[in-house]
Amino acid sequence: MAGLSDQTVEVVAELPRADLDSFKAKSHLGRFQAGVPSDWKSQYWQGSGVADWLQDDAGNEHYSEWDGKTGRQVVMHDLGGDKSMVFSRGLC
Repeated sequence: MAGLSDQTVEVVAELPRADLDSFKAKSHLGRFQAGVPSDWKSQYWQGSGVADWLQDDAGNEHYSEWDGKTGRQVVMHDLGGDKSMVFSRGLC
């Protein structure tokens, strides 16, 4: 369609660890893998103050889906205690 272009939506949110399973289920997220996608370590959230959490695979897990036109990626970072940070990118 003329006038339409790809859009990327990025969200970072802190969630209580107790809410992560519910978040995954309600978001219809599939199986998570350990670590952080390699391109996230150098491309996303740089200079934001939160990018340091994405530099190490320890304490992180991620989910990715892509159909060639749309997709989403989610990284969950364990902040310790009862908190997690959720990084999400969606392309539509």
